[in-house]
Amino acid sequence: MKPAKTYESVMARLNAYLRARKKRLTVERKWIIEQLCQLPQPFTSEQLLQACSERGVARATVFNTIDVLLDAYILHGDERRAGQPATEYEIVAGGGSKLQLVCCTCGKVKDFHDRSIEKLIKERKFLNFNKLRYSLFIYGECKVCSNKKK
Repeated sequence: MKPAKTYESVMARLNAYLRARKKRLTVERKWIIEQLCQLPQPFTSEQLLQACSERGVARATVFNTIDVLLDAYILHGDERRAGQPATEYEIVAGGGSKLQLVCCTCGKVKDFHDRSIEKLIKERKFLNFNKLRYSLFIYGECKVCSNKKK
């Protein structure tokens, strides 16, 4: 189970996002968020649908909530993982920016932090473009897969 801190953080960010757009936080959205905070990260929409099935939440409501959370930079969706049949979602902190290493052989993904890359992207100005968030995926081969080939 995810810590209550994660749920509270997601709810606070979602409330701010919805208020700014004059939308309301429905009971169904609260239930969906409670369920996704308890799922192992990353998760698929099918896993979230399964978790929400006991309450009879409509499929469309789950997908609409995922879209809202993506727009609010609360969830990050990743379609690039090797061997994965569906998009995987993950709760992200802050502005939703991600740095990840992706093994092209086994599909393992590892988050990493690099202050020099983050600083470079943060300070980089783009002509006629206001950046909101970023994702950097570095594709290669993990040590385990590399050693198996030797």
